[in-house]
Amino acid sequence: MKKVRLNLGCGPFKEPGFINIDIREDLKPDMVCDLSQGIPFADDSVDEIRAYDFLEHIPLGKTMFMMEEIWRVLKPGGRLDAQVPSTDGRGAFQDPTHLSFWNVNSFLYYVDGAFRNSCGAKALFKGSVEQGWSNELMQVAHVHVLFYAIKGQEVPIPTSTNKYGADRNTICATLEISTAKTVIQGGVEVVKPEK
Repeated sequence: MKKVRLNLGCGPFKEPGFINIDIREDLKPDMVCDLSQGIPFADDSVDEIRAYDFLEHIPLGKTMFMMEEIWRVLKPGGRLDAQVPSTDGRGAFQDPTHLSFWNVNSFLYYVDGAFRNSCGAKALFKGSVEQGWSNELMQVAHVHVLFYAIKGQEVPIPTSTNKYGADRNTICATLEISTAKTVIQGGVEVVKPEK
């Protein structure tokens, strides 16, 4: 059976092998949809979701709904590969189309632990969160998330599978982080640059 893979908010960047979804018809995505109203797929029907520079376009007040929609449509163990500009840099605030603001800590509300329980989130993920400078000159930082949907089962989390297809040291080099430490917060491995 063919895997169902979604590229949310694809803009002009269509990914081969994915159903590319965007609100803008002029960009000619595979599907035109206002995802802030929900993801038009059945529960547990999607293998992988790619959401690069998408979540920050979801209005404040709907961000938890969107994370829960992503979790809802993902199969148990389904993968979320997301990237957002971090509030630790200028990129989160410079774009007038950004409607919500994210950083490493924002994703702690969707993992097991006190953060998740404090807001009553239904979505449960495990995986890794990384942050680094995508453009240090312009002071733009991005957070990259590689999460797997947990739905009443244990999911083996690949330790070396990530955006860059490399281990943690390579990730740090790619993100131009000279030294980094891994911190476990709420069951999530967070790679943070050392100051």
